[in-house]
Amino acid sequence: MSFVDLTAQVMIAVPLAPLLAFVVVALAELGLPTPASERVVARSVRLGAAVALVGSVWLAIALARSPATELVLDRSPWFEVGHYKFAARLTVDSLSAIMLVLASTLTLIGVRFSVSYMHRDPGFRRFFALIALFEAGLMLLLEAGTIDLLFIGWEIVGLTSTFLIAFFHGRDAPLAAGLRAFVTYRSCDVGLLAGAVLLHHYAHTSAFDGAFGAGHWPVGTAHLEPHAATLIALLFMLAAMGKAGAFPVGGWLPRAMEGPTPSSALFYGGLSVSAGAYLLLRVAPLFAESMVARVALGLVGVATAVHATIVGRVQTDAKTQLTYASATQIGLVFVWIALDLRWLAIFHLFGHISLRTFQLLRAPAILADRHHRLGALGGAHVETGRHLERMFPARLRLRLYALARAGFDIDSLLDLLLVAPLLSVAHRAARFERAVTAMLVRPRTGRGSISSSQLDDEDLA
Repeated sequence: MSFVDLTAQVMIAVPLAPLLAFVVVALAELGLPTPASERVVARSVRLGAAVALVGSVWLAIALARSPATELVLDRSPWFEVGHYKFAARLTVDSLSAIMLVLASTLTLIGVRFSVSYMHRDPGFRRFFALIALFEAGLMLLLEAGTIDLLFIGWEIVGLTSTFLIAFFHGRDAPLAAGLRAFVTYRSCDVGLLAGAVLLHHYAHTSAFDGAFGAGHWPVGTAHLEPHAATLIALLFMLAAMGKAGAFPVGGWLPRAMEGPTPSSALFYGGLSVSAGAYLLLRVAPLFAESMVARVALGLVGVATAVHATIVGRVQTDAKTQLTYASATQIGLVFVWIALDLRWLAIFHLFGHISLRTFQLLRAPAILADRHHRLGALGGAHVETGRHLERMFPARLRLRLYALARAGFDIDSLLDLLLVAPLLSVAHRAARFERAVTAMLVRPRTGRGSISSSQLDDEDLA
């Protein structure tokens, strides 16, 4: 087997290994008379994560040694619809190589940490199956050479994120938090789907190198009309905002802390929320062509950073504080992308993911250490330094504190202006459907006709 063929097999193995681990755990859970032991489940998922890590390092080394600027595995066409061709294309370039190594390393660490953390939990096998599926989706997202494959990985990451937020489904709060995240993902992912369709329409391809012309990342240039580049860039920005928990749709992010700590570290401390920034980095040539999109992205980034910083200051638990700190850094990464500072954005993202994942994994132990330290000091208060808000008058600080405690009521405002009207339309559509159904059914049933009240279903939640 030649080096090129071996590299192609490794590119396939990186997302396939955790996917096979998921299949093994799922079949063992569903198909055996007795559930698989924790040891078998943990070893299967760790093996899949280890293969992904070894493969990612191999690809990074192969890219560094190759005279080409990217490694490509093209099995085109995947399928065709009319004049549109959908390619099965995997690509590893300088952007994806960095993220593949980082993501696979942190996932393996998170899996190892979870073996002890989730020991004897009733959902142990379910948790590891979801982590394996998450890694498979993330590896596909990072290796995707087309917007179509990226969309598949994107949806897998979002689905596993929702399930892990609602992991402790015996309580109402995790279920409500998972539903909030699911609705936000669904609403914002419309941007990614519509953007992919428009990219096919205007660029006549979904491959990143074809859509953005000659030049490897970060040099590529989008050869699109300004209005097309602006529209597609804004749609991709909407998708990234939902995944990253950016302002004003980030209300689901602190609620995501209802999930287990290891998944909180992997998903919302680093990897999952950073998928939004990765998407923007991947399509950065679109923003380079549109000043309107760059200004919009910069405003979203600044608003996210300022809002998360202020609200995070008044939180009373460590995980939520770290979550808002994560949102702050993602907002700054958005600003770097808006300023077309792509390498600064990727280095900032790399450092943020590494630090925040470590902090969230260490959060329970750090709290215990702090309590021991305070106990040894006789309960002495530990100063954290002076903050910028100390410059404001006392009355204004109190008002700012009250607003921050309420999260500036952004979620309530969205519920009032967006959710409530949509629910009203849905209720009216449901009533109209029942009335039409009753009208169509009654003449055929004769004496035993069904009344509209009998056809009523439960109102939409």
